[in-house]
Amino acid sequence: MEATQAIASTGETRWSKENIAKLIELLELRECLWRKSHSFYKDRVKRNAALSEMSEQLARTPKEIENKIHNLRCQYRNEVKKERTRNSGAGAKDVYTSKWEFFKSLNFLYGGGEAEKGNAFDSMSKTSTELELDMESQEILLESQLAPSVCHYAVPSTSAASVTVYGSPPPQKKETLPKTKS
Repeated sequence: MEATQAIASTGETRWSKENIAKLIELLELRECLWRKSHSFYKDRVKRNAALSEMSEQLARTPKEIENKIHNLRCQYRNEVKKERTRNSGAGAKDVYTSKWEFFKSLNFLYGGGEAEKGNAFDSMSKTSTELELDMESQEILLESQLAPSVCHYAVPSTSAASVTVYGSPPPQKKETLPKTKS
């Protein structure tokens, strides 16, 4: 009862499932609103124009649409996080699968809406195996940049997740000679 009064006092109306589905369809077509690598993503004028187009088609204000997009993205991210949390050795019954009706239709957000490299969400959303592989690949890259010699990479057949690096031995420390009085 209080929720409907609060909605009525702000002048907003509830979003029907059909309107949400239509909003998602329109959002997918306007990449500048969700794909961070899009050339117009940081262009406020283009983004506002896209929101205005959507507001005409949905009979909502651009602010209402912007808020709903924000809420949908947050809900989608939360569902993705839940799906990624798996217990080791858990059976198929124990793995979370989203039952949210708009989850699959928002899958276009998966790559484009993700946080920038090095952001907390980026590392939190990865499994421990993915993080280990990222760290190992960064170490390999660093070693290959530091040592001009050719490195040979061997991936043991028992585990695809671990990478062993073989290359030239590390440089030896220079011998320090005792100081002589001059």
